[in-house]
Amino acid sequence: MEVEKENFKGYQFDSVFEGNASYTTKFNERTKFHTGIAIGEELMRNQEVPELTDSWGSWVYVEYKLSDLTNLSSGLMYENADNFYDGYILRIRINHSFSSKLTMRSNIQYSDFSKTLFIEPLITFQPNAFSAFYFGVNDLFEEDSFENSGSLKEVNRQFFIKFQYLF
Repeated sequence: MEVEKENFKGYQFDSVFEGNASYTTKFNERTKFHTGIAIGEELMRNQEVPELTDSWGSWVYVEYKLSDLTNLSSGLMYENADNFYDGYILRIRINHSFSSKLTMRSNIQYSDFSKTLFIEPLITFQPNAFSAFYFGVNDLFEEDSFENSGSLKEVNRQFFIKFQYLF
């Protein structure tokens, strides 16, 4: 639990309260479970005059080791800030090691706030401890409100390549 003071854009906010509690357990060698809740006040910085509002959120996610080479995690997070926003985010992450030098990670996220689906696969090749090559794609889809409800259309795609070498 925290109580802080903050000055934002010349507005002073005293006694901004924030607290959370979480719980993690390991069911067996392959499965972990995480959950928690947060309550407090949140400063809405995007307003003409910044405003403090009550907020709360909760989360739950599970990590599962499919094999010695593959891990899967899935989670749901809900957040509410009175009179400003209310929604959830659903995330799925898959990690797979083809070898000690070649791995793939995929993130999939649906946001109820923006009604978007984000998909991001990333391949990493690390030939030694000092260098790495990354190749990935970011794909963003949003719900098409003008057509059938629930349909998605692609609004943004980025390909990226990165080479990293430590001196």
